[in-house]
Amino acid sequence: MQLKSRVIFEVVNEENGEIITREEVINLPVERPKTIDQIGLDITLQQQLIQSTADMIIALQGPLINNHKACPKCQHKVVKKGHTSCEVHALNTDHVIKIQKYRCPECDWTSSDSIRTMYGTDVHTALTKAQAELGSSYSFRKVVSVLRLFSFEKERPVNNKERIKRVLAEVGQLIADYNTMEVSESDIKNKASELIVHVDGAHVPSKENGKRSFEVMTGTIYRPEDIKIINENESIIENKVCVASANEDEQASMKIMLI
Repeated sequence: MQLKSRVIFEVVNEENGEIITREEVINLPVERPKTIDQIGLDITLQQQLIQSTADMIIALQGPLINNHKACPKCQHKVVKKGHTSCEVHALNTDHVIKIQKYRCPECDWTSSDSIRTMYGTDVHTALTKAQAELGSSYSFRKVVSVLRLFSFEKERPVNNKERIKRVLAEVGQLIADYNTMEVSESDIKNKASELIVHVDGAHVPSKENGKRSFEVMTGTIYRPEDIKIINENESIIENKVCVASANEDEQASMKIMLI
């Protein structure tokens, strides 16, 4: 008996269980694997399964994103004004989503026609997180090659060096803003009677034209009781707070974060 395996995508009416559409995603014969890659799904079939399934779900979500019956400004009945296509970038794949546009004939209000406008970005947070974490540890060129492995060896414009550089700059600015926020003494729950503060700095070679190096400062703060003695030659700090700054502001940022 020859067996086949099929992956089916169904759209179902949740109220009565009626199957609205039913589509085959993958159809494979069940055979003895001749190589290790034939056990389960090889990389090409994995990409096909993820891409096809996500595309089908996105096609269903598109009409729901902009779903206006009345104008939010004047409550007049709106009319359809065609569709617009936007890109959406997931961790491994890229997709296109169609969005219905609307216009109010009374006050001329028009609905948003951009994923970026509605959600603030067209990139899934999982991909942005991967770009930020990898970009903080490796060169931009290396990050591009690693992300290409995530994307089934596909070149994706969303994973270019400039994009990764921009993500790191945005994340770094958010961290800097958080670390320089003013803190009220009433917000401090566990006040220490004594703290140890260690601050150091160094000059790091710079690739910027006309500049030999830049100063980086680090600060570490901990409580004396958080020092754990391992032996007479070794100890560790079990709980500490570290801050760092490379801003050219005469150490102003470093002082704020340290305090």
